[in-house]
Amino acid sequence: MNKTFFTGFTFKPVINKRKNTNKTSFKELVYCVCIEEKPHTFIAYVNPKENVKFLKNYKIPFTNKSYSLLGRVKVFDVRKTKSKKPIIYIRDKYDAIHHPGTSAEYTPFCHNYVYSGYIIRYDDGYKFDIVEVIDYIDRCKHLVSNIDFNDK
Repeated sequence: MNKTFFTGFTFKPVINKRKNTNKTSFKELVYCVCIEEKPHTFIAYVNPKENVKFLKNYKIPFTNKSYSLLGRVKVFDVRKTKSKKPIIYIRDKYDAIHHPGTSAEYTPFCHNYVYSGYIIRYDDGYKFDIVEVIDYIDRCKHLVSNIDFNDK
C-alpha cells in the first residue's frame, strides 16, 4: 500500500450539525378524536388533562409525519361503503413498512376515531403527532370522556 504524505495539510472528519427545528414534545401520551371538519380536512380534538397545560383550545392540526402511511398498521380506505361506513385495513408490520400504499388509496385518518399520540410545540403553534389508531369513539369513550365538542 502506497503512503502519501502531504506537508502542511490536516484532514478532519466532517461533523453533521443537526438543525434546530424549535419543536418540543410533551412526554405524556394523550388521546384525541379525529374530526373531519371539511372533506379531507381532519383536526384533532385533544383530551385535556390537569397536569398538561399546553393549550387554550383543544382543537389542533396533525403533524406532517402523521399524514405518512409508512409503518401504519391500521389505515382507512379513501372510499366508503354504500352505507357510508369507513373501510379499515389492519396490516402486518412488514406490509406497513414495505408496502405502505399511496394517499390516493389509503388515509391514516377517519372521522370519530380515537388516536393516541403526543402534542408537539412548533414555532407556529401546537400539533398532534399520531402514534396509533385506537378504535371507534363508541368503543373507547373512557379515553376521551373529557372532550366537549360543543365548546370549540
